[in-house]
Amino acid sequence: MLRRTIAILALGAYASACASSSYLPQTPGHVAIVMLDGKLAYTRDGNVYPAGIGGGGLEAAVAGNPAAEHAARTYHSRVSTGIALAIVGAVVEGVAAAAIPYAIYSQNSNAGPVAVGAFVGGLVLALTGASIAASGESYRWDAINMFNDGAGMRPQAVPYAPPPYVAPAYGPQQPPPPPPVIAPPGAAP
Repeated sequence: MLRRTIAILALGAYASACASSSYLPQTPGHVAIVMLDGKLAYTRDGNVYPAGIGGGGLEAAVAGNPAAEHAARTYHSRVSTGIALAIVGAVVEGVAAAAIPYAIYSQNSNAGPVAVGAFVGGLVLALTGASIAASGESYRWDAINMFNDGAGMRPQAVPYAPPPYVAPAYGPQQPPPPPPVIAPPGAAP
């Protein structure tokens, strides 16, 4: 029973990982994220830009909007740098973990602390890389939203100038002037 449940869950996870969307958004001038062949992609004006593992594809999707392009470059930079650091950290950590038993049983008294230090350093490097990569995610959404809103495309607005001051119609007011006195015809003033 347990094996069957695990098999069904694994099959469901596999099927959902390879899922694709058959709908491509048609809003002209907007960038959208879609799932094609089990992978994320960006779409704009009928064109599809595959999302690379290191954050690629987004800059091409938001091309033409300087603010969105800057956010896309920041996203790509953070994700690719974070992934590279995490991989290097994991490799250092793995080598150090394999070296720790050797260092414990060797006659070299410096090998143990060096192996443990390398293991901790690799762990710190991997976690730092993961946090840098994760911090880039907000820039992906910024780039898409900036492009879709047209932020960074509008010309600089003229500084705000308030309208001329007009006294409100309420509050203390001067009484209206008295009506003019009109003398009857033939009367002396």
